[in-house]
Amino acid sequence: MFSFSGPNATTFYEMQSKDISCGNGFRCISHAPGAGCPVWGTDISDIFHYGTNSGGAIYLVPSPAIGQPQIGIRNVYIRADSMASSEYGVSIGSCDTLSIDLIEINNALNGSGILNTSSGVYGVVGTIKSEVSTNTVASSKFINATDSHLKIGALTLLAMTINSSGNVIYGIAGGGARTDIYVDNVLLTFAATPVGTFYLAGGSGGIPFSYTFGNITGLLGQSNAWLTWIPSSATAVTTRVMTWENGTITQQGDANATLAIGTNNQILAFTTNLTAGRTVQLTDAYAGGDTNLYTGFKWKIVNAQPTYANSVTVTNAAGGTVATLASNGYVELAYYRFGWLVTGYGTWTGTTP
Repeated sequence: MFSFSGPNATTFYEMQSKDISCGNGFRCISHAPGAGCPVWGTDISDIFHYGTNSGGAIYLVPSPAIGQPQIGIRNVYIRADSMASSEYGVSIGSCDTLSIDLIEINNALNGSGILNTSSGVYGVVGTIKSEVSTNTVASSKFINATDSHLKIGALTLLAMTINSSGNVIYGIAGGGARTDIYVDNVLLTFAATPVGTFYLAGGSGGIPFSYTFGNITGLLGQSNAWLTWIPSSATAVTTRVMTWENGTITQQGDANATLAIGTNNQILAFTTNLTAGRTVQLTDAYAGGDTNLYTGFKWKIVNAQPTYANSVTVTNAAGGTVATLASNGYVELAYYRFGWLVTGYGTWTGTTP
């Protein structure tokens, strides 16, 4: 609908685009790469993108390739019914002051994504959402960031259908030599069990991903759906989740336990009398166990039996002892790329700490 191109185009300063509805075409606003049209300061808001467009809503690849300041994008709604699998709702290249907020894409098909950034983008993304998407193309990505530094306030992927047998779909994928991505809040749901493999985060070259808080039980409870792509134990440290919404307590009873993410709560408490010593077995990703594990994940195990002083032994996947709990004691364990570490422990007097 608006294409800024041509070898003789002059520089645009502080360009504003607002209140645009577009459909039955390709892209809504496009700055073609290499078109000789530098844009210094761009403010785009209130865009409605119909489902009949085959391209994305906004495609900004300024020229020259460095130093493009002040790109602001707000309140963009995208119906992606006809978007090509190679397209993103919003695509940004070469911006050192990027601000995006309130981007929603509905009914994305085949592998088209929400956001693509490249070539040295530094920016803040407020709220970004995809709802009722169907991904069938190998290596498709909801967010694709190459040589980018992004802080995302809220990422919501609702009612996803992953139907790509033998292939991989990414929630966020990073690449290049200098990409890092931080996400404050994550909410994921699936319309059905994924066919193929879904990773919330993936990337090569040690791309750091950090999630502050996530309601990710919809991810961890699914077959073929994982938090992070871990090609080897050496790169497992690149993804961190600080807090996730699963802090309820499981009362184990008088029995042994084997713990796995997505099956057990993070706090395991022995609150009944134990007739014998019991064991709790942890799994390790590097030993071929639970591939949902990530650096910083914690279990807390409590031996709160009121009467009998039978111990609880915590073991790793190989059967080695990680910790031993006497009556009225607890241990906190954190996973990192080579195994489990004790990060906290204690005892108390009486039946209640």
